[in-house]
Amino acid sequence: MLLYLVKESQDALCSLMAYVEHLAQEAGSNDDSETLVKIPIYGRSIEMLTNAFPTEDAERGIFDDMIAWPHFVGGDLVRLLRERDQMALVILPHYGVALRAFSGFWWLDKVGARLIGAISGVLRSEFLAWVQWPLNTIAMEQA
Repeated sequence: MLLYLVKESQDALCSLMAYVEHLAQEAGSNDDSETLVKIPIYGRSIEMLTNAFPTEDAERGIFDDMIAWPHFVGGDLVRLLRERDQMALVILPHYGVALRAFSGFWWLDKVGARLIGAISGVLRSEFLAWVQWPLNTIAMEQA
């Protein structure tokens, strides 16, 4: 069904998780308690997002996992998004790719692409590289 997303999503989310681990190491060595508090929120959000994409196990119901992701990540990520926390904003376009995969549902049509475009418009330039995969997915859609 959506198996083309299996490898791409795994690679993109693994890269994000590696970057979060890098942020944690930097924050630990710099005694940056503000960032250290956010690390578990980023990590949990990315881990939960892996469920919103297909895997080799085609039996798993990914639509339910994709729709429920905002509920599962909870208010902590929403709070960071409201604060325009750049790393939280980087995570959200990856959810947009999951939404885009279900654009055949009339109520999801172009929602993922609009989300990706809107978030990439508010990211600082040093964070744009982390949303390249989501941006590439909407560029392919428009081509």
